[in-house]
Amino acid sequence: MSQKTQQEGYFSIFFWAFIALLPFVQLNTLVDNTLVPRQLFLAVFLLVVTGLWFLSKKKLREWRFGFTEISFLSFILFQGVAYFFAVNQAEAAATLSRYMGYGAYFLLLTALFREERLSFGQVAKAFVVFGAIAASLTGIELLKALGSGKFWEDVYSIKSSFGHKNILSCILMLCLPFQLIVYQQKEKIWSGVALVVFFVCLAEIFMLRTRGVWLATIISSISAFLVYYIWLKPKEITSAFPVKLFLLGLVLSLGVGGALLMNKGVGAQVGDLSNISRRAVFWENSLAMIQDHWLYGVGPGNWKIFFPKYGLEKLDLTVQEGVTNIQRPHNDYLWVWSEGGSLSLLAYLSFFLGGLVLAVRFIKKASPDQGLWMLFVFSGIVGYMIFSFGDFPLERSIPVIMLLSLMAMVQSQATGSWLRLKGNGGLLLAFLMTGSALLVGYYRMEGEKGATEVLQANAERNPARLLDASLNAVNPFFNMDNFANPIPYFSGTAYAAQKKFKLAETELQEALEMHPYHVLSLSTLGNTYKYMQQAEVALGYYQKALAIAPLNPRTRVGAAELYQMKGQYFEAIGMLNLIRPTYEDPRYKKMAAELTKYYYENFEREQKYKELVLYLRQRNPQQLQDFYLGYVAYRQQP
Repeated sequence: MSQKTQQEGYFSIFFWAFIALLPFVQLNTLVDNTLVPRQLFLAVFLLVVTGLWFLSKKKLREWRFGFTEISFLSFILFQGVAYFFAVNQAEAAATLSRYMGYGAYFLLLTALFREERLSFGQVAKAFVVFGAIAASLTGIELLKALGSGKFWEDVYSIKSSFGHKNILSCILMLCLPFQLIVYQQKEKIWSGVALVVFFVCLAEIFMLRTRGVWLATIISSISAFLVYYIWLKPKEITSAFPVKLFLLGLVLSLGVGGALLMNKGVGAQVGDLSNISRRAVFWENSLAMIQDHWLYGVGPGNWKIFFPKYGLEKLDLTVQEGVTNIQRPHNDYLWVWSEGGSLSLLAYLSFFLGGLVLAVRFIKKASPDQGLWMLFVFSGIVGYMIFSFGDFPLERSIPVIMLLSLMAMVQSQATGSWLRLKGNGGLLLAFLMTGSALLVGYYRMEGEKGATEVLQANAERNPARLLDASLNAVNPFFNMDNFANPIPYFSGTAYAAQKKFKLAETELQEALEMHPYHVLSLSTLGNTYKYMQQAEVALGYYQKALAIAPLNPRTRVGAAELYQMKGQYFEAIGMLNLIRPTYEDPRYKKMAAELTKYYYENFEREQKYKELVLYLRQRNPQQLQDFYLGYVAYRQQP
């Protein structure tokens, strides 16, 4: 075996191992068991590749950077500038380090292609194996869901080892171009395997019912047909474009989709637009955020912190209660724009546009067979771009790795360069970027382990354990849990439960420095000041919380208690009247009963809540519990 073949073999082995193991990399002791572990796995792989290349006998004379590479590096650079404008720099560092890992992968893979250390065929075959693994894992879960009945009721239970059903669907979609590339090579066994995996992935895409992926698959296929008929069909193509394969795939897709839609539950779920209306609120708030921070953005990873500032009143009650925190705008372009500013978005869009332009140029100028495989690469990039309009693939390592693999294939074919670095300058840059991803990722993993303890202690209502876990979870790159709750909020609640209100105040103020619009911290701090008998300060924090989430019941109960203590009964019951009547909180029940009894017994003097009083007279309440039940029954009337 020649030295060149040996070197290509080494890189191929490491790449194959990396791609094949990706679906299995997870740490179940973490709340999000895949995000950080796969970032760390990517960083370790990149360090191995960088070290192997640095130690190899064949040195790089220079490192060339093309347009898409410069665009992606510029995107990271502008996100880095936005880091200094972030409220929470620990979250900013976490997101920025993830982008740096992506950038290092893109630079290294493009250079490996250019230097012929790794071939397109080897990479495509690795993703055929990956696709077979992903499709098999998905198929097992689909069969289990079908057997249990969950498939028809809640398809979100199917996510395999990919964290989220929609991301799983996106990954299956991004497998398709690689299957077609391998199929076109006409290697007997590999072509057969690729064909089977292609159809299985396609069927599973439609069974998972992710509308964004359906749309992305259709648009990417149409774009591929258009490019084919405009630039490739008139030429002599040795390996004919698989029109029959595409048509068979279309028939299969329509058949699976039609069969699913015939089920009433599935049809209603697919036709349900409530999810889209919720995302419209995300986008509306994101645009308001961009308007306020259009130049530098709010900082990477800080969208979830600023989102509540623009109001939660149009969202589900669980969001206003703090049970659910919205962490992503479900649109990567708005995400990049709001967090990194306008220049970051421009660089990000330039990255995609440059890749598509290079792909079309290659298709037009290259030999017909070469143009054909590039056509599949083109369709994969388009599919990712379309899906990004309604979801968040940029957060997850696997879909980004698949995208950057396609983009590296494109960029490696470009003859020109925008920047050149002598010697191992490019390797050094990739090493530094990888090192940051590894360092921050390690701290994030340790922090998330601690946050798991925090959440368990909080669920157990154990203040001592909660306090200990909270103080141990925070580190330089981790201070918020996976649900966007600042860790000092938990230590603040623990101190408050122990009636150590000054310590609670300190912790909750720190929590608000990390997340100024955290409704639970604002509300809990209001309670703390109330117990410290600082009524006006408490009321100020309640008002801040209600300005964000007007229907938050915890805040309303706290404010109602304060008003009742001050003898402002009208304001107190007004706070309760916007809480759902069956709210399970002893304080709410007690106040509802006492305030209802007050207005019932003092109606002639107060002359307020006449309809409620008349309704209660029909029930003739005697005990305090009777007044509470009467209040609830009155409010539940149609």
